[in-house]
Amino acid sequence: MGNRQRVTLMAMLVAATNAYALGQGEAILRVDRLALDNGQGTPFTLGSFASLQVSSVFGNSGYIGPPEHGGMWQYSSSLGNADLPAICGFGHGGQSCNPVLQNYFAPFSDAAYTFHYADYDNSDQQLRGQLLADTPSSLAIDTRGDVGIEHEAPGGKYGSESTADMTLTFRLAHPDRLRLSFDADPYTKVWHNGAHTDLTSEVRFTATLTNATTGETVFSFAPGDINFRNRVYNDFVVLDPAAASYDITSALLNDADQYQLVISQYAGSYNGAGAPPVPEPSQWAMLGAGLGLLTWTRRRRR
Repeated sequence: MGNRQRVTLMAMLVAATNAYALGQGEAILRVDRLALDNGQGTPFTLGSFASLQVSSVFGNSGYIGPPEHGGMWQYSSSLGNADLPAICGFGHGGQSCNPVLQNYFAPFSDAAYTFHYADYDNSDQQLRGQLLADTPSSLAIDTRGDVGIEHEAPGGKYGSESTADMTLTFRLAHPDRLRLSFDADPYTKVWHNGAHTDLTSEVRFTATLTNATTGETVFSFAPGDINFRNRVYNDFVVLDPAAASYDITSALLNDADQYQLVISQYAGSYNGAGAPPVPEPSQWAMLGAGLGLLTWTRRRRR
């Protein structure tokens, strides 16, 4: 009997016995070798900029009920070398916990009809490398968000997500091009029996470079094969595109205007058709959030 037949049989049994609705979702996006260079292969360093301001927000969240009513956020204020604790948003009351090794950036091997509710409670994140430094290294960002649904009526467990947002506001020391390159490996899986559940797993990666002085967009980069949702009803679907390499190079940037590069990465699974909204700053404060802001300014010696 295939997976699809097992799911159909299970759905029929649930309908016949008024059993609990069951569902699971997992989303993983692993980005590696994220780097900035001038298009000729020369990496950008701190000395490449006349001025530079970096803000970064890296977070895991787990929600019980609507996102504004539960969960916990954790933040790192650097551009690398951080291993955020897994957030066990369901079984552990929204408190952080140690990373669950079997759930640590590797897909579960469970078949569609095997339900392990406690395993699908986590969001994890790990950062390695240093994107900008006097001697930079490439940055790796692993993100994961799961959801496990077990209830008789709509509501209940909402989901979990992992987000990475970086903003670089800069003025170049001399005219140059900017090239962003990285490898990415996405994975999503969704299964549920169709009763009172509407599960979605989603991955996203976007990079936008704008001229902050003129307001013009230099490039907006969102490859379709790492920006997708996996949403099914009464079925078991895995979306697992092959790992691939990506890059985009800007037109020539001048040294007079100020530019802004925004890089965002997301992996999450949730109960519903739309991703949970990001909490407002006031909600971050209520959840004990910390926002890291690293500012560095350097003037070119004449």
